[in-house]
Amino acid sequence: MIASLLIITSFITGFGSDDVGTSAFPTLKVAFGPRAAALGGAFVALSNDATASWWNPAGLGETQSNYIFFSHQKWFLDTRDEYLTGIIQTPYGQFSPTIIYSGIDDVESWSDNEQQLTSFNTSTTIFQLSYGVKISDKFSIGSGIKGIYDNLKIVKATGGCLDLGVIYHPTDWLGLGASLQNLGPPISYVTEKVSLPVGARTGISVKYFSNFIYLLDFNIPGKGKIEIHSGLEYCILNMLSLRAGFRTGPQNNKLGYFTYGAGINWHNLGIDYAFVPYSVLGSTHRFALSYNFPSHFVRKHKKGLTVIVLDAYTNSPLAAQITFKGAFQGNETTSIENGKFHREFFPEGMTKIMVEKQGYAVAQDSFFHKNDQFTIIKVLMRKPMPSAIIGMIYDAEIKLPISGNIDFSGHASGNVVTKQNGSYEIGNLKQGYYLLTANSPNYISQSKNMYVGSGELKEVSFYLIKKQGKIVLSDIHFDTGKASLRDEAQEVLNSVGLALVENPSYRLKIDGHTDIREINTKDFPSNWELSSARANAAKEYIVEKYEITESRIDTEGFADTKPVAPNDTEENLQKNRRVEFTILK
Repeated sequence: MIASLLIITSFITGFGSDDVGTSAFPTLKVAFGPRAAALGGAFVALSNDATASWWNPAGLGETQSNYIFFSHQKWFLDTRDEYLTGIIQTPYGQFSPTIIYSGIDDVESWSDNEQQLTSFNTSTTIFQLSYGVKISDKFSIGSGIKGIYDNLKIVKATGGCLDLGVIYHPTDWLGLGASLQNLGPPISYVTEKVSLPVGARTGISVKYFSNFIYLLDFNIPGKGKIEIHSGLEYCILNMLSLRAGFRTGPQNNKLGYFTYGAGINWHNLGIDYAFVPYSVLGSTHRFALSYNFPSHFVRKHKKGLTVIVLDAYTNSPLAAQITFKGAFQGNETTSIENGKFHREFFPEGMTKIMVEKQGYAVAQDSFFHKNDQFTIIKVLMRKPMPSAIIGMIYDAEIKLPISGNIDFSGHASGNVVTKQNGSYEIGNLKQGYYLLTANSPNYISQSKNMYVGSGELKEVSFYLIKKQGKIVLSDIHFDTGKASLRDEAQEVLNSVGLALVENPSYRLKIDGHTDIREINTKDFPSNWELSSARANAAKEYIVEKYEITESRIDTEGFADTKPVAPNDTEENLQKNRRVEFTILK
């Protein structure tokens, strides 16, 4: 029976551990799942797959699909572990049932007088039920209970324990995780009580460009030394994942530090492998097969915002940078796997986004999101194409083209001279912001800021005002008996406003006029009040839009005393319903 007792002892104490003989159920220390094992057992801050219930049940709240997962791993002396788990999505959170079997079949048995006895099997079986839920955009919490049965031939034992976990994301690229594992009373083996391997894990996960993850965990056992676990995962083409890890426990350090592995994801099917060497004892191989499928509850109850970024020509997902402004502000990155960014808790209101990716033209969009609704924005990105700006330079008073030149700066800079007809063209421009300044002798220069999209032909014209003298801007007319500005007057008023902005020492005089027909209303008792109101309407537009000090603009009404045309036809009457501007230095 000596062999039997040795086997029993090995199962109670755990293989190669620095805290030999101090804890029961060594299976509770195993790094289940090839992905986590290949990452050196660093997984507490990530835990975003079907093995989340084992590492940190809070990770269940990070998942959005149903899972079925099976893992097989072979140890030394024909020891094997079988791990079957899954994730069930519900409207109330995510549940994960798990069953684990670890054992050795056909163990030889010998009596004290060295007679061979009937072989026997030893095993540990664990039943686990875990729950996780995402309580905000940044926080997930979870818990799990385990029921354990140990069958060591002449000794059998049962027990139970509890796991608790939390995951916090300060940003979308950084995760912080912590879990308490195997919280429970000691287990009785015949007359001896042995403690469970109670411990705490804490760690971080750092994502780079959505396809590279760095993990660092600290495992703090109830008895024994603190362990360091670290891992790297790199994803290629959303299909192949390469992994490597480093760990200082729970095995004896002489048995090796490093772990390796890979994974393949094809549509909803996943295959994972881990290679973990143990020096002179040999190496272990771990395999897993998983399948995930959409959840009816996730689709039905989905809310928040999803932005999908795709290549406009290939429809391939893109990992891009998104800048949000408005109801939500910040910088986020879409996933390289599916080109998506999702935030379940997104504030209500108008939001603008700018999407950038190297080698693509910048894309912009805006949307209004309502609480408790699901908003999806699809952004198609294109390779940059040459852009151009064309336009004319006009005399603001007579509306005829004039010669001049355009200075431009931004992603490109330079100067172009207008053609004889006053037109200009700036070609072969990159997408971006530009500043254009129109110049002509004896005219006040005028500048305009603008954004030019990829492949866009943008038309921008300038209406320049003479530096001296009175100007009559013929486009600013009024309806009979009214002082409200027409829409067509804005272009001329914008030219005047820009001239005042760019020349702070200039002042402006605005004169208002009416036709000969007398008026007598509540708002305008006579043409004198009407003509003054028209001048003030032009002043108010310029002051409000261009933030000009009111003292720089004087207004005066002249009623019908200064006509520019006979008041004999409707056309001439309209010419007299006007405002005139005088630039004063």
